[in-house]
Amino acid sequence: MSAPDYRALLSAALSFKRRYPLHTEGALRDRTIYFLFYNASLRTRSSFQTGLARLGGNAIVLDPHTGIYTPALPDAEIPYTTERVADVARVLSSYGDAIAIRMYGTPAGWVYGAAHRHLEAFAEWSQVPVINMECDRFHPCQALADVMTLREQLGGLTGRKLCISWAYSGSWHKPVAVPQSLLLAAVKTGMDVTLAYPPPFALDSRIMAAAAQFAGQTGARIRVTHDLRDGVTDAHAVYAKSWCSLNHLPQYSGEGVDEAGMHAAFERHRDWCVDADIMRLAAPNAGYLHCLPVDREQEVSDDVVESPASWVFQQAANRLHAQNAVMAHLLNPGSLT
Repeated sequence: MSAPDYRALLSAALSFKRRYPLHTEGALRDRTIYFLFYNASLRTRSSFQTGLARLGGNAIVLDPHTGIYTPALPDAEIPYTTERVADVARVLSSYGDAIAIRMYGTPAGWVYGAAHRHLEAFAEWSQVPVINMECDRFHPCQALADVMTLREQLGGLTGRKLCISWAYSGSWHKPVAVPQSLLLAAVKTGMDVTLAYPPPFALDSRIMAAAAQFAGQTGARIRVTHDLRDGVTDAHAVYAKSWCSLNHLPQYSGEGVDEAGMHAAFERHRDWCVDADIMRLAAPNAGYLHCLPVDREQEVSDDVVESPASWVFQQAANRLHAQNAVMAHLLNPGSLT
């Protein structure tokens, strides 16, 4: 989306939230969305289904592992086990009004971009909208909830400073989708973004180039640092979470993750944890954000998550409202006004 269109969607989402639920009931009456979860989910699954039900629609959850023949691209088909994505997309779009998919990591063999290509194949063959509930490149619904929270907490976002930081976790199994989508969303709103991460954890260069292009349009600034304390200093909001190193993911299907290299990259940076001392470097009244689930005492200390500076549960609540706005935007745009 263009920066102006994205800001319009953000404003519509905040407005839709203010009217929810009494003045939004029926916005998606008799609409049906098919949900395919290749990965575990708490917030995404429950917020989408709750929101769709409250707006009058019907959620049908299809288990892509055992409930149906697993949708697959042509190079991954197995007789009587999979069904080509092109066929699944055309069938489902003849029944319902949208298809929502969550897929990253193991179901795509951890080949970076493979899950996103899966969603793109659905979009190519579907006659109805396809919603990305998180892939290996993007998590747009989370990002919309994030900037909703930032707008509610900070007011105008132009010129506000956001630190997006890598943080240590005992597990490397986290895609780069959240920081990449948040970076794009933040610069579209005019925020100045500092990316803080150890050198092995750089984001996709194509995403960085796209963010720089949007920043040129909005006047936002992007800065990169490899020092956590430098990144947090004077930030109005600190979004610190873990993500994997793209350097150690396989490039082709059938190759394995460089587990030893990935583990070593993580273990060298165990000190990348946001605690109360780190948060004191941020601007007065700065907030801490995380998409959840959070690895407590690894990514962030308990005292930060449970402090008044924590905005994480407001973020989680805003997933419902962000996704309601996305569904309405796609299926009944007149209900957003």
